[in-house]
Amino acid sequence: MFMTDLGKFYADVQRCLKHERADHNGNYDGLRASRAIEKLFISYNRGLENIAEPLAEYWEQTYIQKSPKLAEEPQKANIDWLANVIALIDGQLEPDQNFSKKDWAEINDIVNAEAEDLPLDVLSSIMSAIVERKVL
Repeated sequence: MFMTDLGKFYADVQRCLKHERADHNGNYDGLRASRAIEKLFISYNRGLENIAEPLAEYWEQTYIQKSPKLAEEPQKANIDWLANVIALIDGQLEPDQNFSKKDWAEINDIVNAEAEDLPLDVLSSIMSAIVERKVL
């Protein structure tokens, strides 16, 4: 397992959002920007695309497409959600980083569906966090 610098992730998100706006003549599209952030998130999980891609899809469907302020997405709370997933995958999830019960169930389902293809340390780390937090 590797440690991801979440500060770098947040900086890359800001850079990505800035480029989204600049590359489209200042016309900001929240869904398009969120999809660019999804690609960034997946790139932070190289070799684990089998869980990163469905987690990113879940994020978009649950938090972006259903947002009452789609034009302003991705908002900080939704970026934090992706950062928390990165921390979970890295085994660095802090006590103040958490997910809803519904999110935990979805994370568990995605991880279980891909368990046999995940590196053992990643699988163990995610399952340990689920057990420690007694979320399922």
